Amino acid sequence: MQKSNGINVKTAILLGALFCAFILVLGFSLSKTAGAPANKDCLLPKVVGSCRAAIPRFYYNSNSGKCEEFTYGGCDGNANNFQTEEECKKACHAACLYLTAGYPANEGCLLPMKVGPCRAAWPSYYYNSKSEKCEEFTYGGCDANANNFQTEEECKKACL
Repeated sequence: MQKSNGINVKTAILLGALFCAFILVLGFSLSKTAGAPANKDCLLPKVVGSCRAAIPRFYYNSNSGKCEEFTYGGCDGNANNFQTEEECKKACHAACLYLTAGYPANEGCLLPMKVGPCRAAWPSYYYNSKSEKCEEFTYGGCDANANNFQTEEECKKACL
């Protein structure tokens, strides 16, 4: 196992992830009390809308942990809809991503497996940072985190 200044690298990653989670929770609480929009908007699903325009936009995909392009219809969207990739990243990417440079580029790969409270039974994959492998689990269908992939290949591409 690699060590950096006497600290186990996995321990450093875990501490960084815990710090990030604390900052994000604190940030959500502060943004609610200040009346500013919370980044929880980034967890909303992609909504194309009911109109028929073809407007290129970006949304934060909480499964991949990345801002991705989609075609917006022009109406009936939600707050997870950005004109540029840069706007999306600024609003949705945790600054903590950069604390783990040299480790999985997708900060979601460091999150624990999350089945969620719903009762669906969808085969999914997550990156297990202890075994350093993508492993299968049964996803409940809602309230996923960014460490949730439809296929083992998607998991490997994002996390290995």
